[in-house]
Amino acid sequence: MCIFTFIFCKILVLSINLLSNYYFYRIIKNKNFIMKNILKLTLLFGFVTLFFACTKNPKASFTFNKPYYKAGDTIKLTSTSTLTNNVRWTFPYGVSSTDKEINFITDSLGDEKSLDFKLEAFTKNGGKKDELTQTVKIFQSKFGDAVFYYQADISQNFFQIQVKVNNIYFAQITKEIAVNTEPNENTNGCGYLHHLPIGEYSFTATQLLPNGSSAAAKSVSGSFIIENKKLKPFKIYFPS
Repeated sequence: MCIFTFIFCKILVLSINLLSNYYFYRIIKNKNFIMKNILKLTLLFGFVTLFFACTKNPKASFTFNKPYYKAGDTIKLTSTSTLTNNVRWTFPYGVSSTDKEINFITDSLGDEKSLDFKLEAFTKNGGKKDELTQTVKIFQSKFGDAVFYYQADISQNFFQIQVKVNNIYFAQITKEIAVNTEPNENTNGCGYLHHLPIGEYSFTATQLLPNGSSAAAKSVSGSFIIENKKLKPFKIYFPS
C-alpha cells in the first residue's frame, strides 16, 4: 500500500468519526445502527479501492551481456524489471531461479540451436505478474587458425608484408623463413590469425616499403578455407 493511500484513509476515518458523532445523536436507535454499518462498509470499500489503485502491475524485462554466443559461452542475464521485487526465471532444460542476475553456461558441443529464456515479475503479494520470453541463438564453436609466411627468394628483396583478410582481420609477416620449410604454431616472423570461424576467406597481401610509399609495393590476392581446428599455413608469393 502506498503512503498516499495510508494518509487518505486516515483522513477518511477521522472525517467519518466526526460526522458519525454529530449525526448519531440526532437519529433514532434503529437508524443509528443502520448508519454505523453503512459507514463501516463505506470505509472498507474505500480501503479496498485505494489499495488496488496503488498496486500497479509489474513490468518484466531483462538484458543479455552480448548480442550473440557460441557453444560453451556463459550467458549473463540481468533482470531490469520494474515495480517488482520478486522474479522467477525459467531456463532451457527445466532449470529455474529467483535471482536477479544469472550466469547460464551453454553446451560446449552440439549443433547450432536457439535457447528460450523466460522471466516472470510478481508484485509483493504475488497477486499480479508480467512475463517476457527472449530467444538467443547459439553458434557452433568451430574455429581454426591460419598462418601466413614468406620464404626466402634470391630474386626478390624482402619487405614486411601486411595481410588483410575479408577487410576485417590483419596479420603481419615480419621475417622470411627458409626455403622448403613450413611454419608451425611458434615460427618467428610469420603472420598468425587465431580463432577464425570455419569457412572461406579472401585475402590481400601487400608489401610495406621502408619509406612508407605504396606506389611501388607489390600486392597479391587470393582465397583460402578454414576447415578444422588444425593450423592452416598459406605461403605468400609475389610474381616477378
